[in-house]
Amino acid sequence: MIQAIAYYGKLAIHPTALTTLADLWERAAIGPLPGTIVVGAGVLFHGGWAVFALATYRTEVASRRERKSLIAMG
Repeated sequence: MIQAIAYYGKLAIHPTALTTLADLWERAAIGPLPGTIVVGAGVLFHGGWAVFALATYRTEVASRRERKSLIAMG
């Protein structure tokens, strides 16, 4: 999450502050890949990990309820 915030912060301020959304897409472009695809891939990547973390957490909480134990392992 920290890396994503740092990356989008860098896009917003380097070399000057963003003035339009078109500037964001231009700065995010990597070689032949348009900025919209790069930003979209980043959102999907981080969103996927967030969904995975939430699903894992919910599974662990349900498992602890069944065992009636607050200890995560064992």
